[in-house]
Amino acid sequence: MINTDELTVDHFFDPSSKNFIDDPKPTIEKLVKEYPIARFNAWSAWLVTGNKNITDCLLDRRLSTDFNLWEHAPPKKELEDMDAFEKLMNNNLFFLNRSNHLRLRKLALPAFSPRIMQQMKVRFTKLVKERFDEIGKPERFNFATEIAEIIPTQAIASLVGIPRDKFPIFDSLAYGVVRGINPMLTPEERAEAIAGVPAGLDLLNELIDEKRKNPSDDFLSTLITAEEDGEKLSNWEMCALIGAVLGAGSDTAVDLHSYLIRALLSHPDQLAELKK
Repeated sequence: MINTDELTVDHFFDPSSKNFIDDPKPTIEKLVKEYPIARFNAWSAWLVTGNKNITDCLLDRRLSTDFNLWEHAPPKKELEDMDAFEKLMNNNLFFLNRSNHLRLRKLALPAFSPRIMQQMKVRFTKLVKERFDEIGKPERFNFATEIAEIIPTQAIASLVGIPRDKFPIFDSLAYGVVRGINPMLTPEERAEAIAGVPAGLDLLNELIDEKRKNPSDDFLSTLITAEEDGEKLSNWEMCALIGAVLGAGSDTAVDLHSYLIRALLSHPDQLAELKK
């Protein structure tokens, strides 16, 4: 029997605290060395740290990413009773069983080809230049809010083919996807976070339907035309894939960009090397 009281980390681990956000390294090192597998009661979850431990868990077929298999999970709703956010999560790449996960990844693979990514590199370069042109040349500006929080979502919007005037709708979808799965939210906070998801999904479905009629040589058209053993992606599966890209590529990039700038400013010698 495992005494979970001895494995809890609530007494020192608080991922929302200012100390952790400012400098997470000491806490993460403590987790890796002293609590590689630990209980975090605030989230009713187990924390696993260290590359080998995480890899072992991901490869262990006794474990699953499907929340519905958890013994304490609430009964799964019927599809017709789900709201837009719940339907999106029902198809989410991160929560599918292994066979469905593999099927979707195979179908999505052509959309991430070097050719498509090269197209995106050109678009992303333009987006970043436009953002700096908008900022101008102030004496100082907030990098987190002016760059890090904007560019990743706009880059994914550009990848999908969202028109620039629809970026705010897509941004609300991204916010809902990233914030909606946060285990720390109250039901009221979650409802507020996902309020923009229905409009965002309507926008995606309109775009998918348009691309079905007039496919071109782009990311979304490649998803639509991809086929594996006679199967194609449904609209919901494509929306869920885009949601997975948002979850993996927008929120994480916001933090990584911010930490990158902080690290460079903390190591002026390295910043000088980069400038050279």
